[in-house]
Amino acid sequence: MVPDRDAPLRPLAPKAGSTAEASISTVAVVRSDNRRGAVAEALALLDAEIRPILTGPAVVLSHLEPRRADPKPLSSLLDLLLSAVVGEVVVASGCSNAETIFDRSGFRKECWGRAVRFLDLPRDEERWRTIERPGVGTIRLAETVASAGCRIALTPIGSLKGWHGMPAGRRAMLGSLHPDDRSRFDGVPIRRAWPDLSVVEGPIGRFGSEVVAIAGIDPTAVDAVAASVLGLDRGRHAGVIQGELEPPRISVIGDPIAPEPVRSWRPSLSLGNGLRRDAGHGNPEGGS
Repeated sequence: MVPDRDAPLRPLAPKAGSTAEASISTVAVVRSDNRRGAVAEALALLDAEIRPILTGPAVVLSHLEPRRADPKPLSSLLDLLLSAVVGEVVVASGCSNAETIFDRSGFRKECWGRAVRFLDLPRDEERWRTIERPGVGTIRLAETVASAGCRIALTPIGSLKGWHGMPAGRRAMLGSLHPDDRSRFDGVPIRRAWPDLSVVEGPIGRFGSEVVAIAGIDPTAVDAVAASVLGLDRGRHAGVIQGELEPPRISVIGDPIAPEPVRSWRPSLSLGNGLRRDAGHGNPEGGS
């Protein structure tokens, strides 16, 4: 039995009584008409923040929507991970029938020839780390997730809406748990399942003609910005993180949260290591 204190959350809140200001969390927002391009550009805008956290092995915690799963955003994320030489890259999902969705939705085909392993956590994970949670008891966490050097949550923005919607950070943690223990998950961060990088993306708007990618190394801030993009109650949506993190002070770079005319993806600027930035971006250097 391992207590849940073997890794810090990122970023940590100031200690009680501290006079230090809460750190500012940078979140990239990119609006486009291309899901692969939007994710690539959002990651490129955060390149300086993301590179230091890319330590292997890496696990991509992917939430799969059975009818709308799209492998293109994953492909852009793998461009970054494989260029950083992080060692093994595992694409894992706690969704039911993940193995079938990986095949049917083209995830394996999209990643053909790349050093990527797919893992259906409920079905194929062989080792589970038992951790003690105060007031909850013991819960089991997938060892593949717990032992990863870097965890990335990849979540379609549509899954944040509706009655069953929940923030992407919480969804990634929930999917990492043994299916029999998920009903007892209290929403408080599990340190060895907390994402180091969160990417929320997908079509928005009435007809889904526009796509948005939202990324950052503070999942709480990413969830808050995603809630604002969708017009949700931000405090209610992002408030599931209790007692661990201060409400983030957020600096949004890239496109504004409010909608503007959709820009087409033009991969004409190279950032090296396979990363690209949209030449039509109006705010390439970011800002508050």
